Amino acid sequence: MRGDRRTVWASLLTAGLLSSGVAGVLGSIAAVAVVEVLKTRRVGCTLTRTDGQDSWICPGGIAHLVPALLTVSVIWVLAMIFFVYRNLREADRETRARAAAISGTAAAVPLILQVAATVPAGVVGGVDPGPVSVGIAMCMAGIAVLICRRRSRAGFGTSCAVAAALVLATAPTAFLLAPILVLLAGALVAAIVLTVTRPRPGRRLPH
Repeated sequence: MRGDRRTVWASLLTAGLLSSGVAGVLGSIAAVAVVEVLKTRRVGCTLTRTDGQDSWICPGGIAHLVPALLTVSVIWVLAMIFFVYRNLREADRETRARAAAISGTAAAVPLILQVAATVPAGVVGGVDPGPVSVGIAMCMAGIAVLICRRRSRAGFGTSCAVAAALVLATAPTAFLLAPILVLLAGALVAAIVLTVTRPRPGRRLPH
C-alpha cells in the first residue's frame, strides 16, 4: 500500500481523531476512577491532631487535575499508537518512513524549543543544574531525532527511543507539564513502531 504526503497526513489525523474519541470516553472514566482511588487512599493528605482528635487535611480538587489529565493523556497515547499502526500496517516502507518522520518531528520540535524556557528558568536567582541539564538533554535528544530521521532507520529508532525514555523519566517531576510530555513520548513511540515493524501486504490506501 502506497500513499502520498497528503494521504499519510490524512491517516495520522484520522488516528488522532479516533484517539481523541477513545480518550474522551475511556480516558474520562479512567480519570474519575484514578481520582477516587487517590481520595480513598488519602494520597497527598496530612494527618493532624487538634484538641486530641485526629483529622485529615487533603488537597482540594485542583490537586487531582494533573493525575486526571495524565490518565487521559496515557489513554490517548495508547489509542494513538494502536490506530496509527492499524491505519498504516499495510503501507510500504517509504510511506511508513514518511509517517514516522512526521510523528517524530511533531515531538522533536517542542523538545528543542523548550530549552528557551527551561534553561533561563534554571539560571534565575543562581544556576540550578537540574532544569538546565534536563532542558539541554531534551533539546539535544530532539536535535538527534531530526538529524537521524532521513539518514538511518536504526539511528532514527534509537534516537526516538532515547528521547522517549528521557521525556518519560522527566514527566513525574514536571507536574503540570506531565500530560504534554506523555503526549510527546507517545508521538516518539508511534514513530518507533512505524520504523521497526514490517509492512503487511494488503489493500492500497484510499485516495
